[in-house]
Amino acid sequence: MLLPNIIKIPHHGSEGSNKLINIFKQHTVDYKINIATTTAYQKHGLPRESVISGYKNLSNLVYRIKEGSDDVATIRIGVDIIKRQIKVKELLNYIEC
Repeated sequence: MLLPNIIKIPHHGSEGSNKLINIFKQHTVDYKINIATTTAYQKHGLPRESVISGYKNLSNLVYRIKEGSDDVATIRIGVDIIKRQIKVKELLNYIEC
């Protein structure tokens, strides 16, 4: 199965976001996502730390949008097709979890 290397964590990182983790675990063996991102919804305490921990186990890097950035953020990446690598080159309004 071909799976993405960069994913957006659904639902601001609420408990329901764990469903995606379960899908990856059911359909893959030792698969690592390069980058997982989520927005922050601080009023409701999102993203949940338990959800972020689950995505850290599945992903090489986990980022969330900084508070006060109006859910607008950019990740600039570099892709090396030959080496099959993705590297983060610049983050705008993201912080590493």
